[in-house]
Amino acid sequence: MQISKESSERIRAISFLCALMVVAIHCSSIPKDWWGGVSDVPVWIVALQTLGTNTIARLAVPWFFVISGFFLVKDLNVASASGLSVRCCGVFAWWKRSILRRAFTLGIPYLLWNLIYYVFKLSTGKYGFDAWHFLAQLTGYDLYEVPACGQLWYVRCVFFYVLCAPVFLALFGNRYIGMMTIATLMLCWFAGVGIPMRYMQLTDFSYIMFFGLGVYLGLRRNFPVELTRNVGVVLVVITVMSVMVVMYGVISKNECVYGVASKVLIVMGLPTLLFLGQRIAGRTRRWKHLYGLSFFVYAVHVILVSITYKIVSRLMPPVMYESVGYLVKIAVGIFGSIAIGKALCRVAPRMLELLCGGRA
Repeated sequence: MQISKESSERIRAISFLCALMVVAIHCSSIPKDWWGGVSDVPVWIVALQTLGTNTIARLAVPWFFVISGFFLVKDLNVASASGLSVRCCGVFAWWKRSILRRAFTLGIPYLLWNLIYYVFKLSTGKYGFDAWHFLAQLTGYDLYEVPACGQLWYVRCVFFYVLCAPVFLALFGNRYIGMMTIATLMLCWFAGVGIPMRYMQLTDFSYIMFFGLGVYLGLRRNFPVELTRNVGVVLVVITVMSVMVVMYGVISKNECVYGVASKVLIVMGLPTLLFLGQRIAGRTRRWKHLYGLSFFVYAVHVILVSITYKIVSRLMPPVMYESVGYLVKIAVGIFGSIAIGKALCRVAPRMLELLCGGRA
């Protein structure tokens, strides 16, 4: 499958924006006990961090899952993947190619970044060296824990889904079965039905649904750009309203309203991103040369945010740290990651390409 240059630029622009959103997600410091009324953090600070971290920014990870599923099937012959008469040889050859390709684009960066983060954590004295712990942190084989580079749980998850690609073809290959599967998983997600396992993202119904949605759209050959264009204004309005309801849920400490509105925001926000994709690409065209740094920003920013946290938390009083410091962490995480990426692009482009799995 070949996608148009316009669609490719649209996807790259949105993905770059989503990588920046992930930085904001990892800068939040809202106490877990705030909803229970135990924490004395002011409501306005929680509202500020919620607006920056738990509204539009929450579209980033679902978007990455959809994109991963979409591009997984771009080389698959649709005729051999649909209906009951599956051409097993063609699917098996595609499956083997997909696994080998992602061993480079996902596997090598995964191991390298986990090694970098493990060394970083050792240098901060977070823990001492232990061979078994090192192996667990490097490979992430313990699915109940995150790897050394915590945000790469997503990469581990996607690689596992690639290994299970024939199952996804069976569930999402047929037009009607695929639609029913997506609808069922969405209902389970909204109802809170799932497999409650700590850090066990592999079995999270929402991630399976978003990845499967990408597979479904990929087998249909394109994103529904025309559909989003026809109902784009409605999508934008519902998305904005969802953000407002999320904020109301936070201010009123109503977890039910907050939870439902957050899910509606994601469901409506993803096609809204697609609808606004051309405008996003137009607005960020001057940054087009930075699109290739999306994965690098996604991977490296937590180190910069951690260092910034250590500094600003000591220099600022609590209230200022939770407000101004929150914004400082986002700025350092974004601009620092981009600056390091650009520097590597100049002095060590091959290393940058390796760290990004060939995406830079």
